[in-house]
Amino acid sequence: MPLTRLPLTSSALTGTLPVASGGTGVTTSTALANTGNMVLLSTTTPTAVRDIDISIASGYDNYLIVGRGIDINTSANEIDLYFTSDNFSTTDSAVKVERRYNRLDTSGTGTNIFSGYCRLSENQGVDATDSMSFELTLFGATISSRSVGYSFVGHSLYGHTDDTHHYRYDWGGRSQTTSVIDGFRLRTNSGTTFVATGSVKLYGLR
Repeated sequence: MPLTRLPLTSSALTGTLPVASGGTGVTTSTALANTGNMVLLSTTTPTAVRDIDISIASGYDNYLIVGRGIDINTSANEIDLYFTSDNFSTTDSAVKVERRYNRLDTSGTGTNIFSGYCRLSENQGVDATDSMSFELTLFGATISSRSVGYSFVGHSLYGHTDDTHHYRYDWGGRSQTTSVIDGFRLRTNSGTTFVATGSVKLYGLR
């Protein structure tokens, strides 16, 4: 039976499509970016500040936010995510988030609810292996004149203050606001700042 060749840019595919199946050996995310379906809009490297503010360019229905290797200066602190519709003068207080946590090194799960922000890490450590990484897909936040809110889903992983503890968070959130979202903010807990390592990349999804 002959092999069925699938298009490399099929949205049903993830990972790397082998050459034998009609691919070129590149990952599907690279293929999407190369065909204009996923466009890198910005790359931000953290600095020693409490707030990292990143603007969201309009023109896309959905967005992907990818953070890698995000560190903080003081142990036992949090990293939270906020959205803004007025260029960071205020943040969207209507955001409601459910977060489920899983401890990876032993049993332990639970669910928490947050209002006005999404918690990406809690009691994060400062050991060499304790950085935080996350991915978030944002739906419908920059569409003007819409009559509905916006939503997002994502996950994050980080090292706890005890370097034998590792956590994964899965979360989903929604806001009733119909204002156009023009940016997001990563904020540490009071008393610490980010370390100048890692990156936050913003992609527009067609």
